[in-house]
Amino acid sequence: MAMLAKHALLPIVLLSFLSGGCAGPHALRHSRAKYGAVVQVTRNEQLLLNLVRLRYRDTPSFLDLSSLTTQFSFDESAGVAGTIKENSKNFNVLGLNAGFDASERPTASYTPLQGESFVTKLISPIEEETIVLLTRSGWKGSRVFRLAVQSLNGLANLRTASGPTPTQILQSEIKDSEKFRELFDNLEQYSQSKLIRFNYETVEIPKSTTMPTAALTPRHAVEAAQNGLQIIHQHKEVSIAIWNIQSASPVVASYLDNDILKNVIEEVRRDGLKRPIRVKFDGKTTGAPFIVLDDDLLFLAAKAIHEDNPKRFSVIPCDVVDEEQVVLAGTSQKLVMTWDAEQNDKIRELGLPNLSTVTEGRYMLQIEPRSLLGAMYYLSHAIRVPPEHEQSGLVVTTFDPSGNPFDWATVTRDLLYIESSATKPACAAVAVKYRGYWFYIDDRDHSSKATFSLLMSLFELRAGGGADKGPVLTLPVGI
Repeated sequence: MAMLAKHALLPIVLLSFLSGGCAGPHALRHSRAKYGAVVQVTRNEQLLLNLVRLRYRDTPSFLDLSSLTTQFSFDESAGVAGTIKENSKNFNVLGLNAGFDASERPTASYTPLQGESFVTKLISPIEEETIVLLTRSGWKGSRVFRLAVQSLNGLANLRTASGPTPTQILQSEIKDSEKFRELFDNLEQYSQSKLIRFNYETVEIPKSTTMPTAALTPRHAVEAAQNGLQIIHQHKEVSIAIWNIQSASPVVASYLDNDILKNVIEEVRRDGLKRPIRVKFDGKTTGAPFIVLDDDLLFLAAKAIHEDNPKRFSVIPCDVVDEEQVVLAGTSQKLVMTWDAEQNDKIRELGLPNLSTVTEGRYMLQIEPRSLLGAMYYLSHAIRVPPEHEQSGLVVTTFDPSGNPFDWATVTRDLLYIESSATKPACAAVAVKYRGYWFYIDDRDHSSKATFSLLMSLFELRAGGGADKGPVLTLPVGI
């Protein structure tokens, strides 16, 4: 009987090991990693598929995985069978059996991204704050700007590529695109060498049309505050020749022989003008745009330096204020590039657009961003479609000024390269099948993977959570 009791403990120990005490946490660990990987893969596949759709001028479609739930069930059984004879010299055989069954029932719910909110985010220009955020988070500025910006201070970066594939491309567009890419490659090198510095300034951005100051009421101020805006006098940054600047303040004379002015002059000489001078129009003045300065001390410092070095401050940036007009404004961050005076010659070699119209030592980046959809269209041109699809007219072919097919890889190859194959690729970071062919990003192409990841981040920042409530598709996935 003692032997019987000893053997009877075996199925109990086996079941306690297999049942909830061990199997539950093990199943959770396994399912969490498994579902996380699948969700990431399907997100990448959806984004790549929509890039391919845009290249074929098909309508993109997005589904958001709004919820994913799963249920686990565990069943166990045990049995003992055998014959035991007392006083038998033969070895007694005791048969043990144990059964364990686990099942999993996952359920996925999808919400179509649609409606006014999502479409607006898709086609509206990317906010400059988002571009600044991406550059500050560690992304290379050249990658961010080539993807998200279609013009910088008047230098165009293939505006026509922000829409469906064009049939023609101008030589001037190609040259400007090359200048844009070269400019940011050089800016990267200059920044790493500490020849230039990038800073971020908070500026006021108009959000409404102007209205007369006299028509302003307390109700307007309350409504503006409730919407996170403020009412300011209309102003804009302009470049004004220093000889057209005047100051009517009697304080000017008191600064002429003051030691403080000398210190200010030395500081401005060393660092340059960090911010525009805020000025007001003199309404009584006719003819040349003479203005009255708010900051007389800074004006005198600039004037003194101009007299010492006329080329440096012949034109200075001024923030011109119109006190008779107000506008609703919000705040935004602007990228500003600064450098030391001894680097002026090297900075001129960069070929910054409109550099001659701004104060040397400070250059504000005036950005014209693409929309999220425009950025996707831009990258869709990086897809190498099958030759037969191009020959049969399934996709639009772009021609250069000479009438030859234009190779988009010349402008996108180092940014993103999406290949196509009749067979499933063996080494792909992400791959989708469309119109009988596989489109994929090679797992060894790290630059393309980085750009694709940047586009995914941009999509999440811009469109994530931007769907209006629509039909929810709930699917029992099964086991």
